[in-house]
Amino acid sequence: FSTSSWLVLKQQSHLVHPDGWLIDKTAIIVTGTSIPGGLSTTHFEYLHDAVESSEDGQIIVLQNGRHNVGSRPVVLDRRVRIVGVRTEESGPDPFALAPRIMDAERLKDPDYSSIDLMYHTSRARVISDYGASNFLVSGSGIEICGLTIVQRLAYKDMQGDMHKGLHAMCAVDVASGSATFRECHISSDAGIGIKVHSGASPTFVKCHVSYCKYEGVWIGDGSTGRVEESRLFSNYGANLHIESNAHPVVHR
Repeated sequence: FSTSSWLVLKQQSHLVHPDGWLIDKTAIIVTGTSIPGGLSTTHFEYLHDAVESSEDGQIIVLQNGRHNVGSRPVVLDRRVRIVGVRTEESGPDPFALAPRIMDAERLKDPDYSSIDLMYHTSRARVISDYGASNFLVSGSGIEICGLTIVQRLAYKDMQGDMHKGLHAMCAVDVASGSATFRECHISSDAGIGIKVHSGASPTFVKCHVSYCKYEGVWIGDGSTGRVEESRLFSNYGANLHIESNAHPVVHR
């Protein structure tokens, strides 16, 4: 952007650029490192704290680096948008600035347009080391964009392959609602990459799900949702497992 167009954007849309790129100025920043004095209300060291302090509709930006969630999943039960590091070419975030459209209306007329990737997905990494899910989704209007999500197991699993399907460990546990994951890389060496159950209806757009101990994406009875322009590969079990009474839409 030229200096003049930058000023217009800043005045009209009230934008700032903490990582060099445009985001809403009300965003919370997660640094992954200790916070300097005076920034405690807008900057957080840990993702848990940022989510728990967020208001409805909050944008949360993860800066470069590793963000460890330990043995406690990040519970997403309110309308938030968590985004990683954007690319230099992406400019203003069209999804963050556009009016929100209810999922029921959006799915009637889905947008199949092909756009270039907008995130450096490998730069903001959310890691779980103890078999807990990285994210537990139990709400609607939630968006996760441009993150690498890795579930690892830092101990020997004495139960072996006893727990599979609905009872398996997973990196992303979508228990209800209609969250959207966009341009995320997801893997799990503890179980399933993404588990959708209990009637949830999430959307996954341009995501990579790979190198999971069991299935890449497991969709349980009564659940729906969409998988669009995503790559599911190199998982030990099925790349995509759909239970008999689940009805997702898969669009390549």
